[in-house]
Order: sequence, then C-alpha cells, then structure tokens
Amino acid sequence: NEMREGLNVLKVLLVKLEEAIEALPLEKAASGSGGGGGGGGGGGAETMVRLGDFWIGWLGRTLKLTWDNYPLVQKHMEAAAQLLAVQAVERGIAASKAASSTAVGLTSVQRFLDVVFDQRFFADDSNFAASFRAFATSGPADEPAKRGRPVATTWANADRLGASGREISLWCLSPAVAMRGLVGEEVHSIILTSGTLSPLASFAQEMSLPFPHRPENPHVIDAKQIWVGVVPRGPSGVALNSSFRNRDKKEYLRDLGNLLINFARVIPDGMLVFFPSYAQLAKCVDYWRSGGSSITNPAPNSTSSADSGAAEPKTLWERMSALKPVIVEPRAKVAFKQAMQTFYDKMDDETLRGAIFMAVCRGKVSEGMDFADTHGRAVIVTGIPFASAYDPRVKVKQTFLDDQAREYDEQKRRGRLPADAVRAGTGREWYMRSAARAVNQALGRVIRHRHDFGAVILCDDRFMRDAQIAQLPLWLRMYVRKCESFGDSQRQLARFFKARAIDAPKPKGRPKD
Repeated sequence: NEMREGLNVLKVLLVKLEEAIEALPLEKAASGSGGGGGGGGGGGAETMVRLGDFWIGWLGRTLKLTWDNYPLVQKHMEAAAQLLAVQAVERGIAASKAASSTAVGLTSVQRFLDVVFDQRFFADDSNFAASFRAFATSGPADEPAKRGRPVATTWANADRLGASGREISLWCLSPAVAMRGLVGEEVHSIILTSGTLSPLASFAQEMSLPFPHRPENPHVIDAKQIWVGVVPRGPSGVALNSSFRNRDKKEYLRDLGNLLINFARVIPDGMLVFFPSYAQLAKCVDYWRSGGSSITNPAPNSTSSADSGAAEPKTLWERMSALKPVIVEPRAKVAFKQAMQTFYDKMDDETLRGAIFMAVCRGKVSEGMDFADTHGRAVIVTGIPFASAYDPRVKVKQTFLDDQAREYDEQKRRGRLPADAVRAGTGREWYMRSAARAVNQALGRVIRHRHDFGAVILCDDRFMRDAQIAQLPLWLRMYVRKCESFGDSQRQLARFFKARAIDAPKPKGRPKD
C-alpha cells in the first residue's frame, strides 16, 4: 500500500512536471546568453537560459518541490526503479525493453533533481551557483527520443511530448567546481598528468587553481622515429582547408582524396585519417564513392596517381581501396567493435599493404585506442575540429567565460582580487583550445612505445600559423616542418619510411586492448 501510494504521488508529480516544462517561457534564439537573459543559442530553436539556481525556485513555485520534501520524492523514485527492474525480469523481453525505457527516463529525472537540490546550492557559496546555467529548449519534432526527454512517457501524454520534444538541463560550465571539491577534502597534493594537457597554462586557468609546478617533458623517442609535417596544399595545388566556407567545394574534396591516395603509396601498413566531424567524414566518403573524379594533376616530382599503361578504377574511393582497404568509423557503438575487428583482420592479411581507418576527432578511435607499430604508421588530420558555433552548450559556455573574464578584469582594476585568483580566459580562447586538444588526442595514436615510429601529417593550411603549432604538445612541436608543396611532403615521407625500413624490423601481432 505504501509503495502504491508513493507511485501514485510520483505519477502525479511527473505529469505536473511535464505541464510545467510545457509552460516555460522560451524565446526564439538569435544569439547566446549566459546570464539571466531569456534566449540563448539553439540554432533557431526556442530556448531559455537562466542562472544556475533558477530551477530551485521554479520547482518550488510550480510543483511545491523543495529541499525539505525532495528526499521523500527521491525515495519514491528509487522504489519505482526497483519495481521496474523486477517487472523486466518477470515479464520477458518485450516488457523488459519498455520497462528499461521508463527506468532510463526516471533515472534521468532523478539525476537532474539530485543536482538541482545539491546542498552546495543552498550553502553560502556564490561561486557554486555561478558556475551553472539552467537551460531549456524546444527540441525538433522529428527527434523527441534523441532530445533525452526528462520524463517517462509511459506515465504521461506521449503524443504531446513527442510533438514538442522540450528538454530542460542544468549545465556545469566550470571544471573548477570539481577541483574545489577536491581542495575542500584537504588533499595533500593534486597531480594531473597526460600527454594531451597542452597548452599547460590555459589548462591550469580552466581548473581555477594555482599549479606552481608544470613540467612539460620531451618524448622517449628520438628525432629519427617521428616525422611531423604541415601540408597546406593537395597534389593539384588546391588549398587544404576544412573550414565552413571551403569544406563543401568539389575541388577541395577531390584534392584531399588524391592526397590520401598518393600518401597511401608511400606510407607502409596502417593509416589513421581523422576528420573534424562525422558529417565531414560522411561528406568526403560519399563524394569519393560516387562523385569523385579519378583525374588529378600531381605536383612535380611527386608520385603519380596513375600508373602508366595500367587500367585505373574510376572513382577516388576505388583507387584508394585498391591500395589499402578502407574502414570507416561508425557512429553507433554496437558497430564500432566490428569495425575494429575488420581493421585488425585486414592488417593481419599478408596479401595486403595495410589498411586505412577513417575516423573522427573526439570520436571513439581518437581516445584511448592503441594503434601501435604497424597498425598506425601515420596519423593524418584533415582539419581542425571546432565545435559547432550553433551548439547551445558552446554558445552558453562562451558567454559564461566572457562574463567571468570581464568580472576578473574589473576586480583587478579595482584591486579586489584574492591572491590566488586565476583568470580563466575568454570564450573565444576556450573555443580554440578545445579544438586543439581534440587534435592532440588524435595525434597521440601514432607513437605508443619507445621503439615505435610513425608520421604525423597535418593537412590544413591553418596549421601553417605559428599560433596553431603552439597548441601542439611540446614533444611534437620541436619536430614540425612546414612543407612548401605536396610533392615536398611526399618526398620527405618516402625518405623517412625508407630509412626506418632499413633499421627497424617489422613487429608482429596486434596492439593490446
């Protein structure tokens, strides 16, 4: 009886929550807003942005849900989740899927409310609430499931929710929140170590903590084990630039494809090719498969993309695949394991000259995967993975950081800064750094141990800028060379791998998981 009564209370509460979400005053978003204003970043969707403690007052006014009575609601939610788990076991597979979907919705709501009613919002700590933003948006009507609706539709009006797809969120915009929590535990030392923390100064700024010791070490390899080059133009002399204005041009897509074909001729074994986004990867692959002409005009003294007297396949994709089989990183996690298995199988096939794995910066391949030795002799980056300027998270984060930077500068002018205050940087600086770190994460796939060797090839003319090179890890920066032409880069690569073939035996076996 007690459980039934609790579930009835919970059902009423969730339905009222839906109604309250529907009644939120959203505005058509034209530009981001990080403070107490109305609209904020949504690429045309209706949105709302408020300060971090907004949801506390809103839940109190609309649902009478407060710090005092939330523990009881929390108890009802946990009981409901347990009941759904039991039902999933008792009623079989079909019911299990339905129960699982409802349980996920409940869990999402509970996680949201747990953060909203975090005791630090109620403590005398203005920095905590200031690090959060309340956000609401009207999601696309054709993607209600992808919007992560915060309410289980089994207990509510699913048609109405599906039509609007509204979503509410509470975003923590500063990693300093977690770092301050560690400091509050009175730990003796905080040590952060990684191969992709560069640039260190800006990373320390984001943590909002002083780091008096910042060693940045060289790699364990020496110069003969790594080749790092910027290639600003393709075989036909077309500028390589994956920016929004250039990435759809056919001449760019064609020359990028011909570049990969020519590099595949001189790079032994495995090649990893990283794209700025899944959308750009798909665009390139589609063009090379269907619309990509095989005609190219190679740079002088470069390896020709057509063997004299030989019948060449028609499309760029066919020509590429004739040199090395090509595997494309899938978006879906369930398909990723099979893609990796296919890549390993192709690499183990001694009748082939290796394989090409096309992947995405910030994707599954770029983080944590081991492509040691022959599995990753070269990493090619085809662009700089800037986050979408229309992503509401990006716009809200940038505005948040800009507000912080202005406040820091104002307090500094007035002489009111604490001794340990750290300026976190502007939204634009963060935007640039996050893209650079995504590149660095991908570049980390090439050298996996002290006897490994390989090449890093940066195929975007924006890497010619010293400011962009400065964002690379120290161990790579010292080896960067800016190639004058595509032919120059190909000749240098050929010499590098020829030298390594003489004094470096080919290892066997797959990378360890």
